[in-house]
Amino acid sequence: MSCALSRIRRRKYLQQRGFTASMAPKMHDFVYTGSQSKPRKFPVMSIHPIMQKLSAKVARTDIPEFAPGDTVRVQVKIREGEKERLQAFEGIVIACRRGAQGTFTVRKMSFGQGVERIFPFNSKVVDKVEKIRSYEVRRAKLFYLRGLRGKAARLREVERAS
Repeated sequence: MSCALSRIRRRKYLQQRGFTASMAPKMHDFVYTGSQSKPRKFPVMSIHPIMQKLSAKVARTDIPEFAPGDTVRVQVKIREGEKERLQAFEGIVIACRRGAQGTFTVRKMSFGQGVERIFPFNSKVVDKVEKIRSYEVRRAKLFYLRGLRGKAARLREVERAS
């Protein structure tokens, strides 16, 4: 490949990347002026209209708004033979996944052992969710709490509007 051809290709490459040569005789005289090409379009996930209607029918409205860092008490329906009873699972919400099939993960300590349970938002197994208290967190996923024990796992309580 000749030197002139590679220079032309390099010049085209730099111009596509937003560099301009304002009367630049040499390659090192190119100046970056910012991206002048049209912005990239990222694929946006959307739900099919039929699936959207179906998920709207199933969606529950009795669950309060909560976020990771909140302590919640989830009343879970447990079936034993023909009898059905409620069992409370109280812990810190460490993750939430929104959407049509959204879930939230609750972590509690039981006899010194960490127990996590994932609940679907729109499940019939979940009878009731009560928000007990809120803590100040700066992350959407609190998986780092898995590695902490005792006082190191404490969070700062904050007053949030219920």
